[in-house]
Amino acid sequence: MRKAILFDMDGVIVHSESLWNEREPAYLRRILTSAAADQIIGNTRGLSESLIYEWAKKLGYDGTRKAFYDGYDKLAQKIYATCTITPGMDMLLGELKKSSMPVGLVSSSPMDWIRIVLSRLANGDVFRFVESVNAHPELRPKPAPDGYIAAMKALEVSPGNTLIIEDSQTGINAAIASGAHVCCFALHVDKQKMPTGVTQYAHTIQELKNACLAFVTTP
Repeated sequence: MRKAILFDMDGVIVHSESLWNEREPAYLRRILTSAAADQIIGNTRGLSESLIYEWAKKLGYDGTRKAFYDGYDKLAQKIYATCTITPGMDMLLGELKKSSMPVGLVSSSPMDWIRIVLSRLANGDVFRFVESVNAHPELRPKPAPDGYIAAMKALEVSPGNTLIIEDSQTGINAAIASGAHVCCFALHVDKQKMPTGVTQYAHTIQELKNACLAFVTTP
């Protein structure tokens, strides 16, 4: 029976969240009042830029959508070119490539940012389907399951035969809503903010490898 594994990018493939946490606050404080920025800072993990923009707008941001995105893009170009690739992730992707199982990538990040990350992976070509939910206005952003459902349709697999690897509560909620099996990759997650709602957690790259290979080999 055809199976597939779908990966999120931020916090899973790359450890980008620490750099976002370091650099995003200064940007938000430049474009928002201190009170508004304080409401957003520290609460953007797993959110698309479109959702952050709508949130900022409700809190008084009066710039254009393009100006908002351009500011984020300048940050992102540097972050994704320098952030740490999760140690052992490339090796895991190489193992999945040998299995011939369809593997996909579903991210809230714009495609330009995804391409930067893929260019840094030796086994980035393992992904048969790469989707930026941000690039598809017809798809609701996470926590809606639309991106994952679209990926499963493209790879011609059912939710019951799909494993999704996520790290944020927003992403976990999207994965659960899609009906697929879900594993929370918690290597880069703050223990005080551990996502809930799933029964399978991988706290190390070895545990994630075991979870993926078990899914591959289980009938």
